[in-house]
Amino acid sequence: MEGTTLPASTQTIWKGTKALFGVAIVRGGLPSLVTLATVQGVVPVIRGTAFAVAEDKFLTCSHVLPTDLTPSDAILLLGLSHSNQPKALVRVSELAVRDEGLDFALLKGTLTQGFMEPLEIDFRNPVTGEDVIAVGFPLPEERQVGVANREVKLVLRATKGIVAAWHPDQSTFEMDAQFLPGLSGAPVLAAESGKVIGMAQGFVSFRGPAGVMSAVLGLSLSLGALGPRRAELGL
Repeated sequence: MEGTTLPASTQTIWKGTKALFGVAIVRGGLPSLVTLATVQGVVPVIRGTAFAVAEDKFLTCSHVLPTDLTPSDAILLLGLSHSNQPKALVRVSELAVRDEGLDFALLKGTLTQGFMEPLEIDFRNPVTGEDVIAVGFPLPEERQVGVANREVKLVLRATKGIVAAWHPDQSTFEMDAQFLPGLSGAPVLAAESGKVIGMAQGFVSFRGPAGVMSAVLGLSLSLGALGPRRAELGL
């Protein structure tokens, strides 16, 4: 409605969507014609989420990328449509950094169509109880089209919660919300500022005694852990 101010959390989610991509692996290289809707493959191609942190730099989880990537394999980042432009598409040219210990990867690539707006990183550790929002593309809808092609539909999902606890390593924190498969690599945003302060990596389970409900919490890397490496990462 004209003149209506959206809640801060809604503005944060909307801001995050402009930097979001689904991570697609195309074995054997790119076909002669690549569109967002159709990519080659006979197995699910969307493996997780990535987000732009600069015009040519994107963060995701190391485990989102196959361990057996070869020079002939291609990485595509598939996004949404913004500002009446085609859906965003990025061709990744380089796996610049891969850190399996902290479980993150930095990709370099070029936006070939559409629009994106990189997120600003706040290199700090969020405080326990702080409101945060994870936004990404878990559980994408994929449908086989013919023999060689698979149609991909990205489904945006946002998860709001608080920083529940810190792990002893002080590089990861728990969020009191469940992360669905495919959310790995998604940005975790500070609800108030809209800046990215973490990256979704998985979940931790707590099994209660008989008759007591078990719990599942989202697990995120604090981007404060990357602060000392800003020069190396070009961030």
